[in-house]
Amino acid sequence: MEETFDLDAHERGPDITAEYVLDQVDDLLIFRHYVGEFKLGVRRKNPLRTTQKGHLSIVLNQNWMKLQYKDWGTGEVGDCFKFISKMFGLTYREAVERVACDFGLTKGCNTITKKQISDAKAFKEQAISEYLIQVDIRAHAPSELKYWAQYGIDKADLKRERIYAIKTLWVNKKQVHLRPGLHFAYHFSEVDKFKIYSPDEKEWKWFGNVSAFQMEGLSGLRLTDMLGDREIQGDPVIITKSRKDRIILKKLYHNVCSCQNEAETAIPKDMDAVFNLAEKKFCWFDSDEAGKSANMALNHRGYKWINVPNVLYEEHGVKDPGDIIKHFGWDQGSAILINELKKKEIL
Repeated sequence: MEETFDLDAHERGPDITAEYVLDQVDDLLIFRHYVGEFKLGVRRKNPLRTTQKGHLSIVLNQNWMKLQYKDWGTGEVGDCFKFISKMFGLTYREAVERVACDFGLTKGCNTITKKQISDAKAFKEQAISEYLIQVDIRAHAPSELKYWAQYGIDKADLKRERIYAIKTLWVNKKQVHLRPGLHFAYHFSEVDKFKIYSPDEKEWKWFGNVSAFQMEGLSGLRLTDMLGDREIQGDPVIITKSRKDRIILKKLYHNVCSCQNEAETAIPKDMDAVFNLAEKKFCWFDSDEAGKSANMALNHRGYKWINVPNVLYEEHGVKDPGDIIKHFGWDQGSAILINELKKKEIL
């Protein structure tokens, strides 16, 4: 029997945590909604105060690579949820729930209009374009190669996919002193920009100046083509949500590309015509509620779904191709992934 979504679980909704909220709506959008327009590091009127004294600024923490507010009247700093707790007199947990409600992440609760979301995303695109990220690279250390090896990814894959070990990192020409742990630079050669991936961090794994709408792997797709006067139908295409998962799936099937996150907007609508040149178009997102919601939202645009079986997610907590390979090893894990491709008649 073909795997189906757990619709009952989808109706119950996800567990609302800070990590879950930030997976769906990043901190820049949250600050933008509650603070209004701002420029990073520039002081502005403080909505926490009724007087003009003690301005507020939203700054990039250069060591943790995350956004924080700074109250210049008290010297207090904190993340977006701490700011909202101060603004509305809430506990931290209540602030997380307030954001989830306002952004429509909880059932029957949404106070933000589509235009506000659109304006906030446009602001984000402009804001991240202002970051200058520069990286001095080095050879991968054995510990770094070991990290990638657990996903079946080797040194040749890293070189081909432009995933670099970081010797020195600068943001807006200021050196970032990275905390101990793993840190990698994903280079996007099409736009000459970077995403910094820190897998050891619990909440702040990503930072970069790459657009949320940047697609990868498009040039290698086999789509509809003309052979003389005869049209050749393109092979089914899979769009996954990360470079890591794309690398893994490409070892099993040739027609794979990737977007930047699990959201309907992560696949721009002008890409629909491109993917329509394939026999079918599939999204392989995570098997958690966020991934399932993203799949369901894209269904009306003709994107079918494929994912890790619910039973494996429920029993082992594995939710994407990378998790499968890490948990089961390459031989067993790739067999599981191939089986899912066969279910959808891709292989």
